[in-house]
Amino acid sequence: MAKTPSLHSPDLATKPGPAPNPATILALNVILVVWAVLQPKKPRFTLQDATIFALKVSAPNVISTNLQVTVYSRNPNSRIGIYYDKLSVYANYHNQQVTASAGIPPVYQGHKDVNVWSLFIYGNVPVAPYNGLDLSQYKSNGVVMMTIKINARVKWRFGSFVFGRYHLHVTCPVDILIGNRDEMEMKVDLAATWLPCGFFFFNFKIQMPRHYPVTITYYSRSMDVF
Repeated sequence: MAKTPSLHSPDLATKPGPAPNPATILALNVILVVWAVLQPKKPRFTLQDATIFALKVSAPNVISTNLQVTVYSRNPNSRIGIYYDKLSVYANYHNQQVTASAGIPPVYQGHKDVNVWSLFIYGNVPVAPYNGLDLSQYKSNGVVMMTIKINARVKWRFGSFVFGRYHLHVTCPVDILIGNRDEMEMKVDLAATWLPCGFFFFNFKIQMPRHYPVTITYYSRSMDVF
């Protein structure tokens, strides 16, 4: 008769998992120490101005848009630089994208540095019927409410050490004044000036071995008036 294995039998003992990589743990500790000591601050964005050159609604519910926007970005950190990659800007109307995304080349923003981008965003986009109808009614009040969106991938730099990976999402609400309310195509000299933008969230992920996943995610709403 076969002998029943004991609960303390070596055959039933739980085998230890693979040991964590010392280099990975060291890198994680360095990142956390640098983060705690330097406490990087998020960049600040402001919509300096937005101008509509064309805005037309045609059947069936197609919006043709041509805008020029100027975005101001400031790095508030005194010892940390910021790398921006995959920067894109576009316009939303009632949570629906109404222009194509305009790309901005990758850029490094030094300590306390400032970047200003002026670019055109345009599109010919079908929208939900209620959005087309709502936009057609702008003539009654002379104001179009839009949101300028900015997406990017961000990394920090301290000396020669580059760390972190953020997905930056910025939203800039703007009420655009319409100069000629009798035409479906119009031009305005100035739509909005120096509006603060809010940060919706950053997502910072540290790549670790599979048995040691670490993800740090936080939500913040930040406004900065210049």
